[in-house]
Amino acid sequence: MLRTGSRARADGPVDRYSDQDIELFLRDPSRLEDGSWLREIGDVWVAVEDVGPCGNPAFLAFFDGPAKVDFQVLDVGALARPASSCLSAIHSRGVEVLLDKDGLTGDLRAADSTRSSACPPSQVDLMRVCSEFWFEVMHIPGCVARSELWSAKLRDAAMKACLLRLIEWDAIAVRGPETDTWYNGTRMALWATSETYARLQDVFGRWDTKETLEAARACARLVQDLTLRVATSFDLDHEPLARIERRVMGYLFSEH
Repeated sequence: MLRTGSRARADGPVDRYSDQDIELFLRDPSRLEDGSWLREIGDVWVAVEDVGPCGNPAFLAFFDGPAKVDFQVLDVGALARPASSCLSAIHSRGVEVLLDKDGLTGDLRAADSTRSSACPPSQVDLMRVCSEFWFEVMHIPGCVARSELWSAKLRDAAMKACLLRLIEWDAIAVRGPETDTWYNGTRMALWATSETYARLQDVFGRWDTKETLEAARACARLVQDLTLRVATSFDLDHEPLARIERRVMGYLFSEH
């Protein structure tokens, strides 16, 4: 049984909201496949089943407290190939051995707190992420004109996923390849450039048609600037994206 995440790292703060990330390695993982065993641990408020990083069963639960625990149920064979397995990125951030009956985790003990970062984008990566952003933002004027704010917010969520990837790439371009960009925007204030972080206050609008459109425009401006900097830094071809940007920005900033 291993613990990963913030509670297994020596380089990060832990507070009462920090969850427990637990990996359970079994010779027969099917024993825990239905999740009923969670109630043998404690009073479960709510739990969901998920798929883990190795395609394994995962169970995410809030117990009385509340206390959140994310369980990964895995075959014990995964411990024999940690460096090449789907768990390597998780373990590289820190792993703590809680229980090892068979002495299989000796190599994992030295992996504590090794940092990892986002990988520089390829031309295909940059085109895919940016094209997705511009495709989504094209829907915003229509949603706003129809007062379909819910639909606009769904599009905006997809836009923000693309923006996050660009912020990560920009951070390693500006601050260096060893910059730890964490995941899902965690600790962004520490690793994003100060200019980019300051501009984020303009890219989130309230439940209002005017603010939704203005936030989308601010987000588009930021994406446009980040794309150019990322493409230049990693010697990628910016022109195909520039053509998309010119057309979409012209539409986005026109009267609707």
